[in-house]
Amino acid sequence: MSSNNDQNSGAVVGLAFIGAGLMFLAIAVYAVVCFIAAVFTLLSLIAWFRPLKIFGGVIYPSEARLFVMSGLFGAFMVPMFAVFCGLMFEFVIPDEWWFYLVTGGYSFVSMLVAVHHDQPQTNAEPEAVTYTPPPPPSLPKPVTREFNYATWDDEAPEVENDKCSGCAWRPDPSKPVYHR
Repeated sequence: MSSNNDQNSGAVVGLAFIGAGLMFLAIAVYAVVCFIAAVFTLLSLIAWFRPLKIFGGVIYPSEARLFVMSGLFGAFMVPMFAVFCGLMFEFVIPDEWWFYLVTGGYSFVSMLVAVHHDQPQTNAEPEAVTYTPPPPPSLPKPVTREFNYATWDDEAPEVENDKCSGCAWRPDPSKPVYHR
């Protein structure tokens, strides 16, 4: 009898099934993207010199050339990146992988560019907005008062228009009263 009959063996089997399912999903996505890229490449080669009307849409020569050229760029750059990583981390790329690297690079990069190119373009420059400053705040009109000259007669009795008559504080009567 095995003494390794614990709870971790069930978790390992579950993780193995999840990993196998993810690998199967990756293979299926790879196959579908390669097939769609092959069909679009064929349509792009047909639309290379003049626009092609298909299913209510139009493939223009500039779009066809962009699709194929970006795919060729991906077919070159993905294997070069794999070589760079192989040299950097010291591993050898098996000969069977080169086909998948080239076709995957072509398919995924060309589809990525096609999807990105189909999205509506937003201008990097925002619309010109005319700014009109708000009107200056209205200031209250200055209060105009009649100007009264002061009396400099120290010996004059209290003025009958005394502004301090209703005040609680009265100035010293021995000192002169100055009115404003």
